[in-house]
Formats: sequence, structure tokens, C-alpha cells
Amino acid sequence: MRNLPLKTLVVENSKVHCKIIAGMVKNHNDLNLVAACSNAIDANRIIKNHNIDLILLDIEMTFINGYDLLEA
Repeated sequence: MRNLPLKTLVVENSKVHCKIIAGMVKNHNDLNLVAACSNAIDANRIIKNHNIDLILLDIEMTFINGYDLLEA
């Protein structure tokens, strides 16, 4: 069984949506917000440098979309 809270990364290119989602994560007892970022390049760096358990990922982003990030 996984230990809680889950180390969570939010990836959302809309600043408003990112702030809302990050706030929801912060208020959830079983989640720990490690970072929130607006693009796949930053997300990839965070994933490589942290042991992330959960990614809340926007699919439609500029340059590199969410699907491409998952394949990287």
C-alpha cells in the first residue's frame, strides 16, 4: 500500500486553472503539492528531480502536449 500523502505535480498551461487545481491539492489531506508548472518542459525537469506519485496533467498545451510528456 502507498504511503500518504501522495507527492503531486500539477501541469496546466492556464494560470487560472493551475491556481485552482493547486489550491484543491493543497487542501486535500492525502495530497502534497510538490510543484505546479505551466508547460511540459518544466514538468519533465520536476519529474526527473522528484519522486512524484501523482501528476494532474493538462493534455492540450503548446509546444509539447501532455501525451508527449508521458512518452518522454
